[in-house]
Amino acid sequence: MNDNNDFHTNFIDLNEVINEHIQDDIYRWLFSIKFDSYAYVVSPRNGNDFFILNGFNFLWKKHYTEYQFHKIDPILAKARNYQCPYIWSSVNLSIDNRFLNCAKKHGVRFGYSVSLPLNEDYLSVLSIVRNNDAFISRKDSVSTIGMMYIYLQKLNDSSQAYINTMNSKQLIIPRLTKREQECLQWVAEGKTNWEISKILSISERTVIFHVNNCMAKLDSKNRVQAITKAMRVKIIT
Repeated sequence: MNDNNDFHTNFIDLNEVINEHIQDDIYRWLFSIKFDSYAYVVSPRNGNDFFILNGFNFLWKKHYTEYQFHKIDPILAKARNYQCPYIWSSVNLSIDNRFLNCAKKHGVRFGYSVSLPLNEDYLSVLSIVRNNDAFISRKDSVSTIGMMYIYLQKLNDSSQAYINTMNSKQLIIPRLTKREQECLQWVAEGKTNWEISKILSISERTVIFHVNNCMAKLDSKNRVQAITKAMRVKIIT
């Protein structure tokens, strides 16, 4: 398997893609077995699109993506090499301290992970976690892992069409003018129309005109979508 560390990773949120009834079922099941949360990820064998449906808290997801923890995540590393159930805890994870300390801080201390190939390009992984590593009987572990495979397959069925479409799309890079790129870059950095007009010495109306052109060329309904697409094809950073 090729190492993806040389790629800039696009983290793509699956929350709007996965059937909400499946998500609700998973949460009810987790509550019944006294687990706290879960994460479903679809990791590329090659390439840079990393899909994630994260049931963990917002800050853990934020840190995971910002610090590119997928590159040192021992669960993903294990799943890529051994497609078998994996029971883990913060005690037996031999990993980078940044990952371990951050995981503990956000209640990721003990869990189960299972994986399945989604297709020839992607591997799917479902993990469930809790904040303590209280004893679980072998019988309960076998039952838990069996249910995880059922839910992982349901998640794969729900997301596969979308991921296949994303993977097969030919990225057509629109041609933005230099000024359009400048305006969109400043929008991405959180500047207002007025602030951009002062930075570029143009009127606010002209800023709006250029940003609207960007949205049209990128086939986007709003500025956030335009920024996301522009970053995806590396028009802006």
